[in-house]
Amino acid sequence: MQASIQEFQLPAGRKPTGIAVGPDHNLWFTEESGQRIGRLTPQGALTEFPTPITGAPGVGIIAAADGNLWFTDRNADQIGRITVGGQISEFPAPSGSTPLDLAVAADRTIWFSESNRDRLGHLTLAGATLPEVELSAGSGPAGITVAADGTVWVAGSTTNEIDRIGPNAGSVKRFALKTENAHPFRIVAAPSGDIWFTEFFGNRIGRISASGQVTEFAVRVAGPVGITTDPAGSVWFTEETGDAIGRMSPSGGVTEYRLPPRTGPEGITVGPDDAVWFSEFTADRIGRMTIPSCGAPGIGSTCP
Repeated sequence: MQASIQEFQLPAGRKPTGIAVGPDHNLWFTEESGQRIGRLTPQGALTEFPTPITGAPGVGIIAAADGNLWFTDRNADQIGRITVGGQISEFPAPSGSTPLDLAVAADRTIWFSESNRDRLGHLTLAGATLPEVELSAGSGPAGITVAADGTVWVAGSTTNEIDRIGPNAGSVKRFALKTENAHPFRIVAAPSGDIWFTEFFGNRIGRISASGQVTEFAVRVAGPVGITTDPAGSVWFTEETGDAIGRMSPSGGVTEYRLPPRTGPEGITVGPDDAVWFSEFTADRIGRMTIPSCGAPGIGSTCP
């Protein structure tokens, strides 16, 4: 079966980045240059909500336990909250922190990466500030995720490491990557307990097993950025500079699917319709790809 791709055009200059499924079963995404949060129904109906503070919504947007979506507004040093009805509130992050990504913990708090201050920020769902966690100097924290055991994981994009923060903001353990200048960027915790991440310059997908073993898998196109998992245990990722969507099976087999040129895919998620949805930063579009069965035409191995 051929992979089926649909694309939904946004107004010019929006530059969509992060994307997530909301509690209303719609697709929600950040618009870095549009200074808006977008909402797209699975049928393609678009609504946009301007942010109240002039900034640049970052790669992070998530659905939280309060029934709202939360996002980073990096140039404004704010963490935003938007209801499914489109009402936006923003809460201050530390000055100069440039918050990039965020994740929700089991205790219903919000963690976010302070990419310019080498720290993790921490908020309650009411917007109250909690103590930060300090990371390696110059680490440039990017993607962040929370595992089922309550540990927080963050990609150190400039120090070439993945950091694990123990439950309740405990000790920090660092996992160095073997690939030089890998630039780990986005990260996701799989239901299996494994941690998966993209290496933008290393052109690899990394995995840290529950036992702490680091494995890196080469991709065939270029520039992996966003990453997510599906219910079957596969890992899906975007390749921004290569204009492709990749799939890695649970056993490590990689298949990549070409998109039109100058697409620039960034964020990715599995939608309420079991399709893969992704943002097209360069093309100002939201894409939808039907999850292909094993054997669908692509680049490289297609079966586990």
